[in-house]
Amino acid sequence: MYSLMVYFSLFSAEEKKTTPVLLALAVLIVSLCIGIYLYLQMEKCNVFDIDTVKLKHKLEDNVFGQHIAVKTVIEALEMFDVKVKDETKRHLVLSFHGWTGIGKNYVSKFITEAFYNAKVTWFLVPFHFFNKMVDSEGPALIQKWIEGNVTECGVNVMIFDEMDKAEPEHVEAVKSALENAIEKTSKTEGVKNGPVVVFIFLSNSRSRQVNQYLFSQLLNDRERELIRRSEFSDTFDKSFGEWYESFKASNLVDYFIPFLPLAESHVKQCIDRTFIRLGRDPSTELIATVMEELSFFDMGGRNGQMSLTGCKRVEDKVNLHMDD
Repeated sequence: MYSLMVYFSLFSAEEKKTTPVLLALAVLIVSLCIGIYLYLQMEKCNVFDIDTVKLKHKLEDNVFGQHIAVKTVIEALEMFDVKVKDETKRHLVLSFHGWTGIGKNYVSKFITEAFYNAKVTWFLVPFHFFNKMVDSEGPALIQKWIEGNVTECGVNVMIFDEMDKAEPEHVEAVKSALENAIEKTSKTEGVKNGPVVVFIFLSNSRSRQVNQYLFSQLLNDRERELIRRSEFSDTFDKSFGEWYESFKASNLVDYFIPFLPLAESHVKQCIDRTFIRLGRDPSTELIATVMEELSFFDMGGRNGQMSLTGCKRVEDKVNLHMDD
């Protein structure tokens, strides 16, 4: 019995000695696993890989009433894919303009999903670039945020929502960060090892002019789908006092893309798609019920109704009628 007690006491003592060692070993293993994971993630986001076929299908199947935006985005990303792989260009800047609720955020989401390995950063300007950040430290902090992302990950997609609400100091900070990111792509031998950066700016700027041009064409009985992006060139080229003027002067924006107000038929498509996505096949009567709760104005003649809010409020309204 005494021998057995001695054995267990020795075992307990030995166990006490080994416990810290085992704990330290466990911590080391966990730390090593975390380090490997972070390394692999970092390596992963240095691989440029975009699925433009997936992007094309997603946009054509889910974005309604934006034939100009869909066509331009697909062409821009397809061309960018070729240029990155040919080592001739590694930055792309898109600027989306139009009313709220007509697809700017929606298109941006599909773009980010087409990049398999990119780090996506979404800035909501009124939230992230608040007014108090106009002192000397604010713009510097914004620039540090952006440049830090580019340094941390080799492939970046950065979206700046409601850019028209940014203070001039914020705009210049974003512009400086963009210029520095572009410079990094040209400092290496060719551009092979430089970062890949995609900047997407969303704003309501020039939406009134975009709308006016569309309405004038519709009132002249022109088919909406025949209107081309080139017809909006003057809308952006001859603008004055907009947030993007310094970007334009420095030729930093590759594409200014107008988003058009939605017609009644486009909103119906949004309602139908939302019901189906939520698991219900809606009847014509159910779609009409939801339509009655949304806001439209009459264009007159055969042009029918135009939406005041686009598809922005559709999901909320659909949710109210899922059990009808």
